[in-house]
Amino acid sequence: MNREVIQEIKDRLDVISIVERYVPLQRVGSRFRGPCPFHQETKPSFYVDPNLGLYHCFGCNASGDIIDFYCKINGLEFYDGLVELAKEAGISLDLKKSKSFVPSKRKVLYEINSVCLDFFRKSLKKSPNAIAYLKQRNISQDLIDEFKIGYAPDLWECLKNYLIKKGYPLSSCVEAGVVVKNEKNRIYDRFRGRIIFPILDISGRCIGFGGRIIGDGEPKYLNTSENEVFKKGENLYGLYQARREISLKKSVILTEGYIDVIRLHQHGYKNSCGVLGTALTNSHVKRLSRLCPKVILIFDGDEAGQKAAFKSAQLFLAHGIKVEVVELPEDEDVDTYLQKYGNKGLDKLLERANEGLAFCAKMIKLINSPREVIDWCREFINSLEDPALKGFYLPTLSREFGISEVELTRSTKKGDLKQGILPQDKILSIGDREVLRFAICFPEYLEELRALDAGDYLKSNFSKSLWEKLNNYSPEEILYNLDDKERSFYIESLFLKQRKDDFEKFWSDLKGFLKKRQKEKKLSELRTELMRAQMEHNNEKINYYLSQINEVLKYKDNG
Repeated sequence: MNREVIQEIKDRLDVISIVERYVPLQRVGSRFRGPCPFHQETKPSFYVDPNLGLYHCFGCNASGDIIDFYCKINGLEFYDGLVELAKEAGISLDLKKSKSFVPSKRKVLYEINSVCLDFFRKSLKKSPNAIAYLKQRNISQDLIDEFKIGYAPDLWECLKNYLIKKGYPLSSCVEAGVVVKNEKNRIYDRFRGRIIFPILDISGRCIGFGGRIIGDGEPKYLNTSENEVFKKGENLYGLYQARREISLKKSVILTEGYIDVIRLHQHGYKNSCGVLGTALTNSHVKRLSRLCPKVILIFDGDEAGQKAAFKSAQLFLAHGIKVEVVELPEDEDVDTYLQKYGNKGLDKLLERANEGLAFCAKMIKLINSPREVIDWCREFINSLEDPALKGFYLPTLSREFGISEVELTRSTKKGDLKQGILPQDKILSIGDREVLRFAICFPEYLEELRALDAGDYLKSNFSKSLWEKLNNYSPEEILYNLDDKERSFYIESLFLKQRKDDFEKFWSDLKGFLKKRQKEKKLSELRTELMRAQMEHNNEKINYYLSQINEVLKYKDNG
């Protein structure tokens, strides 16, 4: 995507107006402050600078520009957020030139799904049987419209013929997973005699369908076959409808079935979505973690549902996400429970929800031997995405199982721990921090910093990587070439720039610091050469290096 187009979108839109749709802001000097929408806090630490066109939270380090904010608050991918903001700014994006974002094949699949969605919705209006079934399930017209529910006629080639008339090649329709090609090369409709639940991506595009058979027949539920735009392990049902409420409530309710999700929304739990007939995956976890810090699991009350809740809770915990588990009675699912007991009943269960790790511990203690408990603890600790989480979870594991933290640590294989960011890369030295902040705030001094060998004295990998990017990209280009941690530090530095009241003193101190580093480096090199000369018994070289060291020391004392 052309950077000039992105800049034009940013220039036309007011960052304050966009942010204020989601966050109450108050002017503080030249900036605006409010409660951070991305983490829970008691004292506002979220700032927006209209002159920079950037936001930064000093509590959780969330930061970026207007496009980053819009995508994060709405759970959108960068391109999808850009498209929506472009429309708002009155800018027409030439999608044909954006092949890196939307390949032509994907575009055709999206179009086919959109046409099928219209077909299924129109077919529902013509089917008294399907309408009667939805009424029987207590699904109102408002819910039908909100979730775009449809119906697939109980015919073999109805949709197929409709798509042919619309001009779509059957090969693309097969790839979209809405028609099937059998071994005899016969092509026919995948969904027949089924209530259709369209599956939308986070930006509202239809990517696939789930079909529930009316009456008897197997399978009860059937999904679109996986393809370039539809992957069960990456998408969640109802996430599009729930995304804004998830961001506002800072939590998501995750359940199992289409009807369960719809019923939760009907009863006001609009931050709800569901897995698509598959086990929870890392992709699901990462997608939800970008939207909120807390997940509430409400799976079926039977043994299979409890096992699914156990595995899902484990996965969220391994990624450092707060998770709670609601336990339904054995013969209930969310749909039946809400219809019997309503909001009052579910609210009581939500109040008594198990903390995620405590729930996992309870499940393990019920069915496993002491040896298996130790093995599970070891496997759980080894699964953690960030080793720092180990210290957070060990006290709970120790308390739940009556095993000392020392023993739990011993049972963990050090080499098996997933490698996170090393502590020295998390915490910058004062020298690294000041050099980088100065380079970010005053890029016109980069050449002088290079002359002082500033990059040679940076200690952490983070610092070295950011320094390289600062030297390779202009201030206009750099933001989209930084990773999340680098972007956060970069923007935080710009927000702190105005606090450097005495620029001349700051620059003088920094130059003094770097010159001192240069001298220390020179001394180290000379002393190494001196030791080599002494080992060789070369008096001429010994005298030379001694004199050089004295010269540097004199200069150091005077400098």
